[in-house]
Amino acid sequence: MRPVKEFFIEEYWDIAYKEGSDNPVLKSGKFNHYKCLKASMRYWYADPMIFKYNNEIYLFLEMFDNKSGHGVIGYSKYSNGVFSKPKAVIRENFHMSYPYVFEKDGNIFMMPETSADGCVQLYKAVAFPDKWEKYEVLLEVKGAVDTVFLNENCLLTSIIENKFDKTTRLERYDIKSKKKFDDFFQASQHTRGAGKIFEYNGKKIRPAQDCSDGVYGLGLVFYEIEESDKAYSEKEFFRISYRDVENIGGRVKGVHTYARIDTMEVIDCKRKRFNPFLSYYIIKKKLFNL
Repeated sequence: MRPVKEFFIEEYWDIAYKEGSDNPVLKSGKFNHYKCLKASMRYWYADPMIFKYNNEIYLFLEMFDNKSGHGVIGYSKYSNGVFSKPKAVIRENFHMSYPYVFEKDGNIFMMPETSADGCVQLYKAVAFPDKWEKYEVLLEVKGAVDTVFLNENCLLTSIIENKFDKTTRLERYDIKSKKKFDDFFQASQHTRGAGKIFEYNGKKIRPAQDCSDGVYGLGLVFYEIEESDKAYSEKEFFRISYRDVENIGGRVKGVHTYARIDTMEVIDCKRKRFNPFLSYYIIKKKLFNL
């Protein structure tokens, strides 16, 4: 039986962002003085991904729906220094998160995390940013989460090995053949993907989650990628703890996704709160399951 507090005290995520930063976290070592895109009581927000379209900035994110008990994909638009209230745009009967959005050949695609559906699949924008349709199954690989493009020919994905201690392993796949490359140096780890691969001072950087000791959201690890046509390796470049998140409107208990475009940085923050509607959602789900 659940303790009474679990019917009212919720662990949740919201989004923090900062524009005009010429002092990124890889240089400053701190996340501070960010604005918040605060979660609602029904939805909380995680896995931020930034996409620029027609010189306007869009934030795509997981909206975890307390009512259904799984994540849907939503977006928010940046205007006059703030992000708008997120709007849900893709709902499935399974959990979705990590909305990796990109443009190719004049079309806009999204590769969200759909491991609950047993595959890595692609959605295409029919009318950006509000309407999307399923386009293609990229990989039929169970347990694949937080998939990113390593380059135009390769996908890099984290495979869940143990969901309790948060261990994963990296796998690299050829996009055309959908075959795995057997070229990895590492065994199980606690550093599944935490956002798009990006360039920093001439280095190719992969952000990853620090889930040491099986704890979700301890911080971020940034890996420098060393890649050739025949092999892939990486080494730790920078590490930051959730304790380095400061002055973001309340206590932060975790961070596990990072996004950057131009001079804007975005992260998600784990917190706790009193949610008077939580007991209603819990009881309703139990009755539905019965």
